[in-house]
Amino acid sequence: MKQLRLFAPSLMAGALLLSLPTRGSDFPPALVAKIDNVFAQIQADAPGCTVGVRQGNQLMARAYGLADIEREVKLTPDSVIEAGSVAKQFTAAAILLLARDNKLSLDDPVRKYVPELPDYGSPVTIRHALQHTAGLRDWGSLVAMEGWPRGERNFTNTHAVALLARQKELNFPPGSNWSYSNSGYILASEIIARVSGMSFARFSEERLFKPLGLTNTRWRDDPNHVVKNRALAYAPVRGASQSAAKFRLDMPNESVIGAGGLLTTAADLSKWRQLLGAPGFFDEAFLKEMQRRATLADGTEVSYSLGLEHNNLRNTPAIHHGGATAGYRSHASIYPAHGVAIAVLCNAANAAPGTLLQRVLSTVLEGKIDPPNALKATHTWTAQERNAFVGLYKEPKGTGARRLVIDARDPTILRVEGGPPLLAQSPTLAFIGEGTRFELTAKGMRITPPRGASLDWERVMPAKPRSDDLKEYVGTFFSEELRASISIVLAEGGLIAQQDTGTRIPLTPLYRDAFDAAGRVAITFMRAADGKVTGLLVGEDRAWRVRAQKVVN
Repeated sequence: MKQLRLFAPSLMAGALLLSLPTRGSDFPPALVAKIDNVFAQIQADAPGCTVGVRQGNQLMARAYGLADIEREVKLTPDSVIEAGSVAKQFTAAAILLLARDNKLSLDDPVRKYVPELPDYGSPVTIRHALQHTAGLRDWGSLVAMEGWPRGERNFTNTHAVALLARQKELNFPPGSNWSYSNSGYILASEIIARVSGMSFARFSEERLFKPLGLTNTRWRDDPNHVVKNRALAYAPVRGASQSAAKFRLDMPNESVIGAGGLLTTAADLSKWRQLLGAPGFFDEAFLKEMQRRATLADGTEVSYSLGLEHNNLRNTPAIHHGGATAGYRSHASIYPAHGVAIAVLCNAANAAPGTLLQRVLSTVLEGKIDPPNALKATHTWTAQERNAFVGLYKEPKGTGARRLVIDARDPTILRVEGGPPLLAQSPTLAFIGEGTRFELTAKGMRITPPRGASLDWERVMPAKPRSDDLKEYVGTFFSEELRASISIVLAEGGLIAQQDTGTRIPLTPLYRDAFDAAGRVAITFMRAADGKVTGLLVGEDRAWRVRAQKVVN
């Protein structure tokens, strides 16, 4: 069960460094000064960010904050920072190189190269894996369910592949839906190694990094390697007094690469993004395949291609991706209509590189793009309309339930409990966030995310079990897929899930036989025909319905 680690997506407040490291700035000084102002809240004694901006042949690379707090080493444009999931586009490009060499096809089944995976009846293709339409459970969610959240062990790709090979089910049939999963990219990196006959890191070095002149880019295949100019990663210390340290080290300690694990610089990353925007090193056919969006079995087009997100931001086409690993945060985008590529890399978990990047874009293209245009409510619900939808709704993925509640401060607003408000468009239609669509009825709601198929949520009655009612859930449950046990115990009038590692998580009742654990994980108990509890399902946003059978009462 995943333990939540929340970091506020806010900027680090404080004064701007007086001396800003820079390299190769071809931009007008006045424009550079405006970009510096975007990062003006980064403290001189705190971790920060680097930024690389390319427009045509012009380059601007800047750095703000510290790479090493203990030694007071400043970040520079050559500081190496981990890029998180921005790495996925490099893995996808490596797969396409092998396809161009006629060594494989994107429509080959993954099992052709990784035969230890189960046969799920319908083949999972390499394309499915790269476009997040495979239905593969996310390996990070699975190891958290085992009791070892990421960051607590030095996992390797070998560990991850073995874990995936034990999964007897997918989240959904391949091609039928969209769900972000790092597992597809771990399998892709394994395929690259097996097909090329060399390690994934070496293949990337010889076929991508060196030919492209990305001299400061490499994979973090061993967290103990010494990497010149690497910036350390940090997370803020909550509740720290003024006299206490404001940050703690938060470094990746695993060797899983392909889905993440790319070490790079803002200058290298902005160059890479520029190369993906127009034919050059990569020909037109290569870029077209790289940017071909996923299409689901029902014909729904998804805004994700091969390691790349596609959006029309402020009436400007954008190809982008963000990333987060341990205390590192990143975002990289290209705006083909304007020939602008921007990369922001940060070494603090409370940084917001996506927001910073948008502000840099507004500065570079001032007057050439529309101002931000947030979704707004166009309908005002009556009290009767609003009250009709208040209640608990069962998530169809087996990952829990969500409540629609009336806002405590503004009774005219309906919101997801603990989440954003619903922006009403009609008596039964609303949107939240990036454009998630809510269609409401008296029996439930249909939710259509920006990516993926619609899902129908059933309205359910909240459960309020007495202490005696909870006794039937007590026991030990073993999952062959996780090779781990979960013990359900009754303590202080409530249920607690205890993992093999000793982690204890209180369970909060949701609806009959379903409980919330740690806010993002759900446990749903299964019953036999006679009504006795025989097992349970553990569900999380990226790993649905993982089974465990009852072995001890």
